[in-house]
Amino acid sequence: MPSSSSEILIIKIKDQVDKNLSLRVYADDFFNIIESLDYNTLVIDFDGVVSVSRSFAHQFLNLMKNCQKPITIINQS
Repeated sequence: MPSSSSEILIIKIKDQVDKNLSLRVYADDFFNIIESLDYNTLVIDFDGVVSVSRSFAHQFLNLMKNCQKPITIINQS
């Protein structure tokens, strides 16, 4: 992924993780990637995601709450 501190990056979560978001560790790994990116604003696109487990959702939301970068989520329904 290109790196720039002034741009917005849109990340399709199904391409970085899986279309079935089932494990807490998937959320941990995903946020490790996010934290390493040099972008001020991130947009996480859930387009194409088939399922999300409660454990993934819980971990994802906790990590998002504690993330220092502004994150917008799209196509989550």
